[in-house]
Amino acid sequence: LNFGGAPVLLTAGYPALSPAMGLAHGVHGIGDTIAISVHAAESAFGNQGVGIDGYLRLLDAAL
Repeated sequence: LNFGGAPVLLTAGYPALSPAMGLAHGVHGIGDTIAISVHAAESAFGNQGVGIDGYLRLLDAAL
């Protein structure tokens, strides 16, 4: 894939948070590469004891 005569190497996006949505995911791909992005507020996890880092570990293991 080329853009302006140069190869496309990266795509990125940051899903927005709102007062009603404290956890959002993005899936972005170019060619054979897919990136998953996670944008979260700590409050989205409540008192579950997982937190953002624990959630990312669980998501990574699931993918």
